[in-house]
Amino acid sequence: MQSYVVVYETASKANEFKDYLKGLSRWGRLTDNSWLVVTEKSAAQIRDDLAALKAPGDRVFVVRSGYVAAWSNTRASNDWIKKNI
Repeated sequence: MQSYVVVYETASKANEFKDYLKGLSRWGRLTDNSWLVVTEKSAAQIRDDLAALKAPGDRVFVVRSGYVAAWSNTRASNDWIKKNI
């Protein structure tokens, strides 16, 4: 499985986006609109799944996470991020 950082901007679909991301194998919320998810899906599959939910003008960004990261004051615990990044 791969881990991905998913960032989105949505005016009306936040609950749908959250429900989708919570349905993936593992997830942690980094900020209000950014998540770290672990899944068998590809970045393109996640993007396409979220694109099917989004309204015109909403934005979605998905990137496979790497091995080097730094963060401060995220919603997910530091231990969870270290284990799943």
